[in-house]
Amino acid sequence: GRLGQHIAKAAPGLDGSRASETGEAPAIYISANIQGSITLFDTITLTGYIGFTASVDTSGTAFVRISGAVSTKIAFLGSLSGSMDLLVYTGLSNVGVIGRVQLALADAGMIPGFEIRGQFLLEINSYSSAKIVQSFQTNAEADPGYSGTQGDILATDPDTGLFVIGDVTIDSGLRLILAGKLVLGPLVEVEGRFEFVIAPDRLEIKALARMKLLGIGNFDVNGVFLVDGDGVAAYIDANLGVGFGHDLGLQFDVGATLELYIGGSSQKILTLADGTTQVTLKRGFKLTLDGKVTFLGFADAEGYVTITIQEAVFSVEFDVTLMLGPLSVSAKGGAAVAWCFRFRSLRPKVRRLST
Repeated sequence: GRLGQHIAKAAPGLDGSRASETGEAPAIYISANIQGSITLFDTITLTGYIGFTASVDTSGTAFVRISGAVSTKIAFLGSLSGSMDLLVYTGLSNVGVIGRVQLALADAGMIPGFEIRGQFLLEINSYSSAKIVQSFQTNAEADPGYSGTQGDILATDPDTGLFVIGDVTIDSGLRLILAGKLVLGPLVEVEGRFEFVIAPDRLEIKALARMKLLGIGNFDVNGVFLVDGDGVAAYIDANLGVGFGHDLGLQFDVGATLELYIGGSSQKILTLADGTTQVTLKRGFKLTLDGKVTFLGFADAEGYVTITIQEAVFSVEFDVTLMLGPLSVSAKGGAAVAWCFRFRSLRPKVRRLST
C-alpha cells in the first residue's frame, strides 16, 4: 500500500501538529520540527523540541518563528530545562515581535559548598497591548492553582514527560523575572524573586527576597518601585527576624517601612511583589522604624521613630524606651514644621513641639 502524507495549507503549531484550518487563509511556509535528543561533545545531551518556521500568507503578512524546549544535565552544575520561542512578524501591517526565553536550574547543583537553584524568564512584546500566543507553559500557567516554589519552571506532562504547550499571555513591553536561591557555604544565603518590567507606560521593579548573613539571622524585603506618567512611587518593607544577631549577643526584632510618592495625585496605590498586597501611598515621603533590640542580655531598647514629609509638612515622631536592669529611660515626643510658598519665598512655621 501507499503511505499518505498530509501537508497543512498553513504553518503548523509549535509542536508540529496541524492547526485548525476552519476559515484559515492558506500560506506559503517552510517548517522543520524535531522531537528527540542531541549530544554535544559526548558530554551534554539535550532532549526536547527544536523548530524553525517561516511563513507568508495571501494578505502579505509574514512571520519567522524560532523555538526550542530542551532539558539537560550538566556535570557539577545540575539539571536544567529551558525554552526559546520568538515570533517576528513582518509585512504590510502588524509588524512586531512577541516571545519569551526561559532557563532554569532544576536542582541544587553539585559544587561542594555552593548551592544554586533558580529560573530566568524574559518576555518581550513590541505591541501596545497584551497578546495571547501558543507557547511553552510554566507550572503556574498550566495549572492556575499551582502553589509550589517553581511556578516559573516549564511544565511537563506527567504521562509523557513532554513540555506542555498552551495559551500564554505576554504583556506589552519587556519583562524580566529572576527567581531562585544562592548559598555560598555558611556565609551568605539569598532567596527570592525579582521582577523588572519595561513597558511603554511604566518602569516597574519588584522584589520579594530573604537574605541570611554569616549565620547572624534573616533579613526580609518586600518592595516595589514604579515610574509612570503620574510620577515616581516606591514602597519597601524590611524586617529583621527575631533571631537576628543572636550569635553576637544581640537580638533584633525590628521592622522598617519606606514610602515615597512624587506625582500629580494626592495618593498612589501599588501592588507589592507578593502579587496580592496593595498599599496606598500619600504624596511625599515617610520612613517608619519600630521594634526591639536586646544588647548582651542586660539592656533593651524598644519603640518607634517616624519621619514624614507630606502635604508641605515635615514631622518627626518618636517613642523610645531604654531599659538597663532596674533602670528605665523613656523619650517620647515629636516636632513638625510646615511651609508655604509665597512670592517665591519659603516661610516655615513650627506647628508643635512636645517631649
